[in-house]
Amino acid sequence: MAGSLSWLAERLRANGKVLALQDEIIGANQTWQDKTATRSIGTEYTNNTGVPIMVSVVIDNWNGTSGEPIIATTMFVGGATVGKFVLRGLDAVSTEEVTMTTIVPVGANYHVTIDTPSTTGFLKTWSELRGEA
Repeated sequence: MAGSLSWLAERLRANGKVLALQDEIIGANQTWQDKTATRSIGTEYTNNTGVPIMVSVVIDNWNGTSGEPIIATTMFVGGATVGKFVLRGLDAVSTEEVTMTTIVPVGANYHVTIDTPSTTGFLKTWSELRGEA
């Protein structure tokens, strides 16, 4: 199978038709980078890397009020909601974490919000799969 794909790739290059450049495929020539120190909840960022990136955030929260929402987090890409997570309180004081992950196209804006005012949610980690440091 690998030989067939290699042959096909050579034929596509020979005819000047390339379906996808290897360095434009998500994950190719990219590494997970910890961006926690340079990212903030509610701040909008732009993917200006020239290739799609993947973003993963972990929101941590402590809430001492049972029955109230613990975490209400929303992730946006290009103005669209691409993820929303609401974790409700139980009968005891609790500590919870929520992880949200998405792909961000080239040139798209992206950000994360914590939408529940009664919580003490905070950004625990923000990681991006990208090619630049």
